[in-house]
Amino acid sequence: MGYDLHITRDAVWAESEDNPITDTEWLDYIANDPEFFVDDSNPGEIDPWAKWRGTGGMMYEKDDSPMFLWYEFHIVVTSPDHATIRKMIQIASTLNARVLGDEDEEYFPNGEVAYERYEKMGLLSRLWAWLRRQPTPERKLVRVVTRWDE
Repeated sequence: MGYDLHITRDAVWAESEDNPITDTEWLDYIANDPEFFVDDSNPGEIDPWAKWRGTGGMMYEKDDSPMFLWYEFHIVVTSPDHATIRKMIQIASTLNARVLGDEDEEYFPNGEVAYERYEKMGLLSRLWAWLRRQPTPERKLVRVVTRWDE
């Protein structure tokens, strides 16, 4: 089981039906991008999917090509490499969307990935809040930025 990245128009990929990428949009995209081919080895599939040939020194053999699956109003790729993430970001830009990981972290063209998490407030921060007669939260929301391209 791999880690999925999602091309979606929402801040939470699981809510993609709120601002969907339609199957027609996806089929139009892959029809107009010569780097994609539809692998018809499983014609019983319901959801539109295609494989990416790759570019820029990352040419894939047909059997090894990353699969881009349109599923429930977004596009999913399992365990993409860096070249595939770059392609996903390019597609997202064209579709006015974003690339999110399974935990809703966002992948950016500059090689950064950002996510939010809650951290426990330190003793000094809680004491300072108490001295200012403000509510003393136990946790605070922190935005963390790392790199996906290293």
